[in-house]
Amino acid sequence: MEQKTLGKKYDGGKPRMALLPFESLEEIAKILTFGADKYAANNWQFVDNAMERYENALLRHLTAIHKGEEFDQESGLSHYGHAG
Repeated sequence: MEQKTLGKKYDGGKPRMALLPFESLEEIAKILTFGADKYAANNWQFVDNAMERYENALLRHLTAIHKGEEFDQESGLSHYGHAG
């Protein structure tokens, strides 16, 4: 009788990506789609002074959440999705 050999996969200590909440990833994809439609696909990667500007945008979305606003007025999408 032939013995089957088990395959090897060295993934110990690596992030368990299957734990990601796919609903949250879908919200982020909606935000990226909104941005691609408004500007261009992947435009966000080429914005001048991006770190500061996206940090400001993040803080605006977090502030809106803190004030009880669930959805962004311009996009109609979740502030949490924008923060993601």
